[in-house]
Parts: sequence; structure tokens; C-alpha cells
Amino acid sequence: MRKRYKCKLVDYSDTLLVVDYPVKITSLKTAFFLEGAKFQASFSSGDDAVYSFAAEVRAQES
Repeated sequence: MRKRYKCKLVDYSDTLLVVDYPVKITSLKTAFFLEGAKFQASFSSGDDAVYSFAAEVRAQES
């Protein structure tokens, strides 16, 4: 079974999305991923469209 997380979009540019720390949906605990971690991400927009794409942790900031 896949682990699922949710997070909020903090900032964006043409080539980069910045999100806050992801939270595991089942436990509501904050998750930490190492730089270089790759995963499949999805984003739901306000008009009910869902976008899915490959993602990678590029950097972490505190």
C-alpha cells in the first residue's frame, strides 16, 4: 500500500514548487524526506482539476 501525505503550496515559479513539510494522512505526523527523494505528486486546483507529476526534494529549509 502507498503512503499518502498532504502539504500546502507555499510559493512557486515557472520550474519550482515550494511546499511546507508534508503530513502523513493516516497519522497526521510530519514527515521528513531526504534531499534527492523522488515520488509521485498530485495537486488539486480550485476548479476540481487534478494534476499528477513526478517530484523530487531539491532542498530543505527550516
